[in-house]
Amino acid sequence: MATTVRLPSYARRRWPVVAIAVLVAGFILLSFLSNFYVDILWYREVGLSQVFWTRIWAQAGLAAAFFITFFALLLVNLYVTRRLAPTIVALTPEQEIVERFRENIEPYLRWALPLGAAVLALFVGLAASGHWQEFLLWRSSGGIAFGDPEAVFGRDPAFYVFTLPWLKYLQGWLFGALVGVTLIVGVGHFLQGGIRPQAVGLSDKVDPQVRAHLSVLLGLVLLARAWGYWLGRFDLLTSERGVVHGASYTDVNAQLPALTFLTIVAVICALLFFVNARYRVWSLPIIAVGLLLVVSILLGAAYPAFIQQFRVAPNEQQYERPYIRQNIAGTRRAFGLEEVRLEERPFETSVSAEDIEANETTVSNIRLWRPAVLKENFQSVQRIRQYYEFEDVDVDRYD
Repeated sequence: MATTVRLPSYARRRWPVVAIAVLVAGFILLSFLSNFYVDILWYREVGLSQVFWTRIWAQAGLAAAFFITFFALLLVNLYVTRRLAPTIVALTPEQEIVERFRENIEPYLRWALPLGAAVLALFVGLAASGHWQEFLLWRSSGGIAFGDPEAVFGRDPAFYVFTLPWLKYLQGWLFGALVGVTLIVGVGHFLQGGIRPQAVGLSDKVDPQVRAHLSVLLGLVLLARAWGYWLGRFDLLTSERGVVHGASYTDVNAQLPALTFLTIVAVICALLFFVNARYRVWSLPIIAVGLLLVVSILLGAAYPAFIQQFRVAPNEQQYERPYIRQNIAGTRRAFGLEEVRLEERPFETSVSAEDIEANETTVSNIRLWRPAVLKENFQSVQRIRQYYEFEDVDVDRYD
């Protein structure tokens, strides 16, 4: 007698997984809403509801803006990648695997591309929402000035407090987004057959239209990098290279010109990539990448290190004196020390024998040498010459 085995339907086998997923999503949502509601109650209790909603709307606006920007940037390039797919591809063992992958995934690309771009853009938007404070400080800083512009760039300190952090975030986000999109596009072209690493000839490894597409993206990446070099000039004011915190002789006379020149070189290299979108050759990208790499190593790293080691270090007091003076003046302004009022108080400079005898216990305990203070003094006076290194100072005894 034959026995019939009835397997559970797919829907019945799937419902436990769906139920668990719904429970997990519900728990996460309830946890978020409960924390959100508690924050509303707390801010309302202390009379700062406007502060809370200002932050929330800033976060929501940033998330939406960066979501839309990244989604559009990625989706447009994905559609361009799909449109540039070659119609005829020589089948090699490796390419046959790619062709099978294309056949299996092609029916789903119509909705998979927007969905995948939306998921990635969602994470990008959520990450951007965490920078609401930099955004609000920049947006609300119009007309704010601290006075006393700094000596290197002549900018008001308010620029470094309110504007520069937001500009640096924008530059970093733009550079990272373009690099990410370029990598995704490169993988897409490989899966579409436009990039064939196994091809024999160099010109056959990448189709001309793919070279043009990647050249445009890499040109944009280099423009974003050039912006980073330009903004990096302002970071020299908080450099820790010299003997004091702030711009040193090497920063102003070597690193600053190097960053300015690197900015120009990066723009030129970006233009070479844009030109290559028309000519679609290998020589222009190789020249651009090689030029930027050589200049970055020689001018951006080696030259400042050479100046610091062989010009500044042997006579650091002489070269760093004006920058130490600027550091002291800036510190006095920042802490308002210039407004401190000095008053002379009468005191006795002489001590009689009777005073010493009356305070014999106190006088016997006076420390003539304090190791901690003595070490600090030696370090500040002698170590600036880079000749000595004082690890420790000990006091033996008083006779």
